[in-house]
Amino acid sequence: MKEAFLHYLWKHRKCDQPGLLLTSGDPLFILHPGNHNTLAGPDFLNARIRIGNTEWAGHVEVHIHSSDWYAHKHETDPAYDNVILHVVWHDNLPVLGAAGQPLPTLELRKWIPQKLLISYQELVKRKARFINCEKDIGQVDSFVTKAWLERLYIERLERRVSGIQAHLNTHKNHWEAVFFLWLAQGFGSKINKSEFFEVARHIPFQVLTRIKDHPRALEAIFLGTAGLLDSVGIQDKYQEELRTEYRYLLHKFNLKKPETASVQFYKLRPMNFPTIRLSQLAQLFHLHPRIFARCMSLIKRKSLHSLFKVSTSEYWESHYTFGQVSSRRKKIISASFIDTLLLNVVLPFKFAYLKGREKDAGAVVMKLIREIPPESNAIIKAYSEVGVNADSALESQAILELHQYYCRPNRCLDCMLGHQLLHGK
Repeated sequence: MKEAFLHYLWKHRKCDQPGLLLTSGDPLFILHPGNHNTLAGPDFLNARIRIGNTEWAGHVEVHIHSSDWYAHKHETDPAYDNVILHVVWHDNLPVLGAAGQPLPTLELRKWIPQKLLISYQELVKRKARFINCEKDIGQVDSFVTKAWLERLYIERLERRVSGIQAHLNTHKNHWEAVFFLWLAQGFGSKINKSEFFEVARHIPFQVLTRIKDHPRALEAIFLGTAGLLDSVGIQDKYQEELRTEYRYLLHKFNLKKPETASVQFYKLRPMNFPTIRLSQLAQLFHLHPRIFARCMSLIKRKSLHSLFKVSTSEYWESHYTFGQVSSRRKKIISASFIDTLLLNVVLPFKFAYLKGREKDAGAVVMKLIREIPPESNAIIKAYSEVGVNADSALESQAILELHQYYCRPNRCLDCMLGHQLLHGK
């Protein structure tokens, strides 16, 4: 038995039935189970119960054994003075409250249906190859699954809004500057996202706006800050020109060159090389220096794709690295890469920006994300194999949230699908 299961039983009133009695024999009526507290202090705050004819308001503490009250030293903690009910699985020791009187105690094991216990044990104790409910999850009603995935995607957005807000706080609410930081991070993809974020962080946004009309200067400052102009020996004339430009910009704007730079080429396809991505980022900012405002105004995937569909500078059409000529091709940002930028940067910012202006952020973002095809990776494929399919990027993003924050940490009792499986599909 785990305490989390007892929290679930109390929170969702699974013991609430006619004739419910305390261990003292007094009748108990649950008026409100209280608010689940995941921080320090009693487990449920501001509950309301009636014992006999007397109504009580206060906190509820949950334990597997009543003796855990003393094991956890609650009798010496003032935070527990207002506990009005002790909910336990096994009442193995009388407990005294703050006033020195016996603390009202509910022994759950006497009031929980055996069928629910069996379902819980089958769900969390089975040996699974992938996730606990892999054998049954596909049988949950599709309406319930879709509703839960929508809610999970909003949770994902809310979490990202917290990160955006933290950066806004440190940048004096400068949306354009913070958006550019996240955009640069997005261009770095999985391998170089931290490094690209640091590149953007080391370049004051006002400097970028000063040189926005000069794409070569933008490319020089991006590549130079990333340490890509520091190779031993000059590889060709273009690298020399960019290095000269970068040194001039450092002097002109009194910038400090980062001490270290560690962008990676290893394990990357050539189109994802940092040289290519930073050149594309420079061209994008040159063409759309107010890209944040443009992204916030556009509500169609097609329009956003047109905005981001830029190429590198001419030099990189025949190069992937300095000094090594390759067959010529225009290196335009692909549709799949643009969709990744929309999911990881544009949509979270659109949600945060509209929400802050009391707009219906959820509806706008939900409509747009449904236009984006679902992602394809090992996790999405694994869920598809057990019956949870992604029809759009909304579902694939939600599945990633489900896997990381519910399935992997075994939070089945906090999952709507887990609830369905506990009580019949």
